[in-house]
Amino acid sequence: MFFIFITLVIFIISPQINGLPLHHTNWPQNRTGRYDWGSPSPSLMGKFKKAAVTCDHGLCSEIGRDILIKGGNAVDSSIASLFCLGVTNPQSSGLGGGFIMTLYNATTQRCIAIDARESAPLKATQDMFHNDSAGSKYGWRAIATPGEIAGYWKAFSNYGSGKILWKDIVMPSVELARNGVPISEYLGNVLKVKEHQFLVTPSMKEWINPDTGAVYEYGDIIKRTKLADTLEEIANSNDPVELFYHGKFAEIFAKEFEEYGGIISKEDLANYQPKVYEIPLSSGRFNGDLVMCGPPPPASFAVAQAIIALGTKKYCDHSKAWNPIDAHRKMLINID
Repeated sequence: MFFIFITLVIFIISPQINGLPLHHTNWPQNRTGRYDWGSPSPSLMGKFKKAAVTCDHGLCSEIGRDILIKGGNAVDSSIASLFCLGVTNPQSSGLGGGFIMTLYNATTQRCIAIDARESAPLKATQDMFHNDSAGSKYGWRAIATPGEIAGYWKAFSNYGSGKILWKDIVMPSVELARNGVPISEYLGNVLKVKEHQFLVTPSMKEWINPDTGAVYEYGDIIKRTKLADTLEEIANSNDPVELFYHGKFAEIFAKEFEEYGGIISKEDLANYQPKVYEIPLSSGRFNGDLVMCGPPPPASFAVAQAIIALGTKKYCDHSKAWNPIDAHRKMLINID
């Protein structure tokens, strides 16, 4: 049974956790605030019967939950939710990016980390953005070799349940992209902040509302048909890594990067490999036999565990049961 932490999304699977995540309601027509999700659990340590899935969009939490109900494990569920986040929250997730996943197998008591972050292209140099700070954030040269598909496939193949088809993990996001998804408040804010770049960048025209000539806003429904087509090919592929990094997609990517002044090549795509840390970093500076594990840099686990360890060591009463919420609160309030 897996416990998983992923950047941007957390999945906790445990026989001691009670309940299922909340259903979303229909998109509210009379609200100007946040998405109308159901009320969260009143408990800081929310109790659930079998499993909990949480990420930064309710629709994606539901997709992950449905995979669990069908018999998938936390790995299957996390990948399905992450594909969804690439549709709903492209500012934070998507096929062009990467991720870091930490898995703890409660049965074997082993911790594993998968690093599928983006990597620098072979043509990248240390001074390539000298006197061009905007170039590191906008445009084709700012893009690194994506690791998302390679990482998903590695996690699915090595640590998935074996009970869920790859297609069943991807297709919910295909349907969401094709049928339309509401612009979240978070995405709406990002689009507004970056509106100038979107207006002057031809490849971002799909984010411009033809009725207003401006970027889409919170509450607008957008259909991402091109993304749906791409995801559907990935869903139907027997080897999505071959498709994405060596085959048809690699040919398209390399041609577009060359045409628009990017530096990613077919060689960069073909050489990409996610890293699996069978023995990741760990820290045993907690009460009793509690141990914290996580990935090495570029993840910030080492910094996070040092901060938490300092707080728990200084402010936790070792004669009482350790409460991570109380310890974290005390650390935030009282740390020197």
